[in-house]
Amino acid sequence: MKLFSCNPPIEEIRQLSAYASCDCFQPPEDSPAKWKELSFHDDTTPPEVATEVEKLVAFTAERGLEEFVPRKELGGQVWAQVKRLPPLIGLMSRVTRMELYGSHLVAIPREIMLLTRLAEFDPYTSYRLHWFPYELARCPSLRKSRISTRALYGNRTFRPPFPRLPDHTVAATFCSVCDTRLERERFMQRWISLWVATDVVPLLVQTCSKTCLAKLPAPAVGSVPRLHKGGLGSRPPKSRGSM
Repeated sequence: MKLFSCNPPIEEIRQLSAYASCDCFQPPEDSPAKWKELSFHDDTTPPEVATEVEKLVAFTAERGLEEFVPRKELGGQVWAQVKRLPPLIGLMSRVTRMELYGSHLVAIPREIMLLTRLAEFDPYTSYRLHWFPYELARCPSLRKSRISTRALYGNRTFRPPFPRLPDHTVAATFCSVCDTRLERERFMQRWISLWVATDVVPLLVQTCSKTCLAKLPAPAVGSVPRLHKGGLGSRPPKSRGSM
């Protein structure tokens, strides 16, 4: 049984300006010496485009729609300029299916955890979307996912490292675990790889204390076996088949 419907109709695919791409994981030779320090992509969306996305999110929330497929409503040219979804997505309380196929997104906001009915999450072919907020793992109804895992930090195919923390800062307001407002000078960032729905994904945790860090589950088998701060030494272990 297929978890997801087929890819978008060919006429919709033709509207996409191009699939997103980057050189973060090049060259993928299996040697630490071949890797460079990775960093987060710029997540700036043009203001006029951000306004259009916010209008679409508000419309989806007001109408109580169950699907969110921004590519279809915005068109390929506009969709290709969207780098981050707005925090307003948390208002889409009735959405059960989110399709972000072919996006140029580089980040998902923590407010995705407020989509309590979200059951299917499909950012397939979003090749610059290398990580997710820990809050994605807190979506209570999420059961199905389709993610381009070879584009993720710490994936088992290319075994890329993670961006080093906290040298590369990510705006944080609330604790990923307990939702306490963070004090800028005290919060801690860590990476962890976990099963989310049907994929193992790298999650960025931003916490207020060691107590909250201790509440996190064990990392997925085969991924970096600990909470970590990233850097060139943060590559997953080799699989037995590659040894």
